[in-house]
Amino acid sequence: MRERYARSGLAHILSISGLHVGFLAAWLALLLRKLGLRPSHRPIASGVLLLGYLWLLGFPAPALRATAMLVVDDVARLRQRVAAPRGVIALSALVVLLIDPLALHSVGAWLSVSAIAAVIWAGRATAASHWGVRALAPAAAATLLTAPITAFAFGTVAPIGVLANLIAIPLGAIVVPGLVIALAVSWVVPGLAALLAAGSGLGLALLDLTAQGAAAVPGGHVIMVPGWGAAGVWLAVAVVAWWLWNTPRRPWLIAARVAFVTTVFVATTLRDVVTLDACRCLTVSFLDVGQGDAAVLRTPNGRWIVIDGGPRIPGSDAGRRVVVPFLRRHGAGRVALVVATHGDADHLGGIPAVVETFQPELVLEPGEPLGRPLYLEFLAAVEGSGARWHAARAGDRVELDGVLLEVLSPDSVWMTLPLDVNEHGVVVRVTFGATRLLFQADAGLPVEGHLAGRVGQVELLKVGHHGSLTATSDAWLGELRPREAVISVGARNNYGHPAPEVLGRLRRWGSEIFRTDQAGTITFTTDGQRTHVDVRHHD
Repeated sequence: MRERYARSGLAHILSISGLHVGFLAAWLALLLRKLGLRPSHRPIASGVLLLGYLWLLGFPAPALRATAMLVVDDVARLRQRVAAPRGVIALSALVVLLIDPLALHSVGAWLSVSAIAAVIWAGRATAASHWGVRALAPAAAATLLTAPITAFAFGTVAPIGVLANLIAIPLGAIVVPGLVIALAVSWVVPGLAALLAAGSGLGLALLDLTAQGAAAVPGGHVIMVPGWGAAGVWLAVAVVAWWLWNTPRRPWLIAARVAFVTTVFVATTLRDVVTLDACRCLTVSFLDVGQGDAAVLRTPNGRWIVIDGGPRIPGSDAGRRVVVPFLRRHGAGRVALVVATHGDADHLGGIPAVVETFQPELVLEPGEPLGRPLYLEFLAAVEGSGARWHAARAGDRVELDGVLLEVLSPDSVWMTLPLDVNEHGVVVRVTFGATRLLFQADAGLPVEGHLAGRVGQVELLKVGHHGSLTATSDAWLGELRPREAVISVGARNNYGHPAPEVLGRLRRWGSEIFRTDQAGTITFTTDGQRTHVDVRHHD
């Protein structure tokens, strides 16, 4: 659900935002008027009720900003003063910072202030325009002004939200107060509360239907790698939009500026475009997910395989931050196969986000019942996606478009041994034409000894356990003799990975070493005979 609302530009409907406070304030104003309360008393009563609502929520910055603006506006009306919008926004931001100085580091606070500033400006700038322009302008302005922030923090921008909000906001204006009122009266009039909850439930269903439709629009949601680069792109878009908006209303001048912007866009965007089907190749991308593993394979016919999803720690999910955006940017609509090599968080952490987003056809994993919350979440995501689940065992084979994946370990007997979870991980050999690759996951010396003599030479080795001393023995390298070795590892990690001894062994056996902490995302391409490795920071 979170992914669906983010892609449709309606994430603010799910979060505790200033919009919710606006909904409640509007309904409170109407209710207090119907109750016959004197105009001078209405702001006080409304303010007290809104403060109670804030207290229940824990005073989140967006809701606090909205309440402060409403209070300032009410005070100005009572004193028959004109409240300048810029002053009201600035004062409300100051109130938020005085109450919670840490809000300065809150993405929600920045988005809240930026969005309301854009909405107010758009409303004033288009006051004399056609009704259609007046309807679209606030959402368009808010999307443009908040785009650099969301691109920097999350790597996502949803232009389709400009249209989706035309439906979602009126629905939210009914649903949110309905749910709050249902909760408030549930202790007093349960029957009325049930009726209100049922009506709000219908509104929620319509809201979710809107999100589904908007999320399915091609090009409606743009995903980039979070950071200053993504923010810079959308800041440039906002500046260009401002430039075009302020163009003198002469048709020839508007046309000239639009033509100039279009030319620059095409020249910079299509300059390096190369068709993916120029080579009937297998492409393997080892993603830079930090201290963890994630690899994405594209078959010659454009089907996708994901092996591990990278780490997930509080505040950072490599699946949602790196793997899903990578797949989206490269046009993936669905994933054919997901391999979760084992249950450690640096490999499994990002898999739930991938499974929820792309609903794979098949999921392979060791099938070791760990009982960890992350593993249980992963199983729930697989069940919810409708994917087929299979406990991978030695001898299992999956073939996609001429690409063969063979499970080498674990076997059923090996799984009964009291070994570390790393040694029970799925080891996969990938074969395309005459080219073979080995994905060792975190399997170490015990697995290497167990598989000795059964693997053969490979073109590329995804080095076991991030280059730890617990894997990649001389005997193992003597059998594999990889020309390329990829180490997925985090920069300046606390584990000392990769170990200097492992790097030395790889060099002695003639392997060219590629590290994600140094090269970023590493892309290996083969037509089954020839191979090429690309280590540019292109993702």
